[in-house]
Amino acid sequence: MIRTSIVSLATTLALVATVTVAQAQPVPTPGETYAPVGASPAQPKVPAPTETTKPPTGDGYQTFKQRRETFVMGDYLIHPRIHDEFTPGTGGKGSYRIRGGSEFNIGNFQGLVEGESRTFISRHENGSVTSIGKAGQTFVPAFDVQENQLVGRVGLKLLEPRIYLGVAYLTKSNNAGYPNASGLGLGLTKLPDKEGPVSVYFSTYYYPNLTGAYHAPGPNSGSLGVSYRLFTYEVGAAIHPVGSPIFLDAGLLGDRTTGRQSSPSNQTRIAPYVGIGFFTR
Repeated sequence: MIRTSIVSLATTLALVATVTVAQAQPVPTPGETYAPVGASPAQPKVPAPTETTKPPTGDGYQTFKQRRETFVMGDYLIHPRIHDEFTPGTGGKGSYRIRGGSEFNIGNFQGLVEGESRTFISRHENGSVTSIGKAGQTFVPAFDVQENQLVGRVGLKLLEPRIYLGVAYLTKSNNAGYPNASGLGLGLTKLPDKEGPVSVYFSTYYYPNLTGAYHAPGPNSGSLGVSYRLFTYEVGAAIHPVGSPIFLDAGLLGDRTTGRQSSPSNQTRIAPYVGIGFFTR
């Protein structure tokens, strides 16, 4: 009988313990879950990391500061229109230009060094030409007149993409016996860009005082100072397949020379052009 009472008491205690554990379980609110009493607490779910889209890489997506460029281009000038003391607006022939430049760093700034050569060739027919100092007319036989403009430029970047404020030194010479003239100028340059398939570029410079000296022939003749103001310009577009070092370019260039001391006349030159260029890596 004692044994039966012990078994009944054990059974009753087990039932009470079961009910107590059941009542101890918290009731989850909507959106929450609980681990059973005595179990390890449930770990919160960590959202799976989402993939971030990385920007494409390559020439077309590099910043201009990361991608300094060096380039050279050669262009054929198509029938330039030339007005000067030798050529009254007739078309030139065989004219061309070569231009090259390179970007570099100066501390936290970006600089540019650049050089350009323009050659204009036109035909002078038999006729009179105004002499230096506007001292009259001189008969000059027919010949091909060639003028060369050689310029060096250095600049500091003002704006993206690749717009530079520059200082230039230009020398103009010819095969007509007139004096060479040279001087400093100031202007803006926008370079072609290798980062995209098409880019626009331009340059415009003003030279307030190109000076030279004319040494007249003869044993007793002296020299005569000659000076000009010169404004040069060009605007063009480069077609550059991404990944290729070669680009095609086309545009318009020209200049206007205003005579100052002893110069025989004002001059203008304008020409469309086409050509090819190369970027270096």
